[in-house]
Amino acid sequence: MARVPTVRELMRTGVHEVREDEPIARALQSMCDAEVGVLLVVDRAGGARGVVSKTDLLEHFADRGALDAEIGSVTSRELFTVDADAQLTLATRRMADEGVHHLIVLDGGAPVGVLGAWDLVRAAAEGRVVVRRGDARVLGPRSGPGV
Repeated sequence: MARVPTVRELMRTGVHEVREDEPIARALQSMCDAEVGVLLVVDRAGGARGVVSKTDLLEHFADRGALDAEIGSVTSRELFTVDADAQLTLATRRMADEGVHHLIVLDGGAPVGVLGAWDLVRAAAEGRVVVRRGDARVLGPRSGPGV
């Protein structure tokens, strides 16, 4: 029987940060350089203040927002997190319930990675995860339909 994977198995390690007083242009450049869709927004002391995603930035520009505005002005203030050792089913439910595409992954209360909806799609496309009606299972080598 397949086992339920943990968030740690699918998350992208490392959390890219931007300070809340930095211009949006710098956040965009950081996203492009790191090839990520979300940044953890921190204050001057390094404390988490929220996240900013590509979607947040698109909405800002759709409202004719400026590149030189501070990133804090478009930050989603609620920080949605999940423990690295939580089962993947918990993370997928949290994303669906909260209507978000990314969760900051914590280990011992410290950010260690990001789990995004595309990470789940990629894992399913690669056959590493099978999702069945509110459930996710990891397929081992040579397991699954037709094998």
